[in-house]
Amino acid sequence: MLIRNAFPSLENNWRSDIAEIAIASYEHFTGRSVVDCKNKFSSPSEALFHLKRPLLVHDTQSDPIFCYGNLLALEIFEYNWEELIKLPSRLSAEVTQQEDRSKMMEEIKKTGYAKGYSGTRITKTGKRIKIGDTTIWNLLGPNSQFSGQAALIKTFEYL
Repeated sequence: MLIRNAFPSLENNWRSDIAEIAIASYEHFTGRSVVDCKNKFSSPSEALFHLKRPLLVHDTQSDPIFCYGNLLALEIFEYNWEELIKLPSRLSAEVTQQEDRSKMMEEIKKTGYAKGYSGTRITKTGKRIKIGDTTIWNLLGPNSQFSGQAALIKTFEYL
């Protein structure tokens, strides 16, 4: 039995409950795989957690909360797991960009995904990060039910 808020690890198959939906949904919308687990990883879920690009997932609440972040996302945004999974995803954007971000996320709910997004985000300690070439997609659960959204950040730099 998975503990809902458990840090991804071998004991919970690297949070496969979330990771597998993120991986399958990415492939559904882009036609490509987000992970390559032919190397040292035991599963696609482990490969996603150790991906060399930051990846974040939020849930379906009216004010979505992050429910997953891979290791690099935790590192660059300066959150530990317990902090991240309590954080409304809108707070990853600067206050001046939150309305635009919210509109974009609502549009993606309708279209399924968007690629090439760029913007400025903020870390736990207030550092600004320029993200670029970001792909954002809807998560499709059982029966193609909307199950949240994910973002894969391809480029980032601290400002």
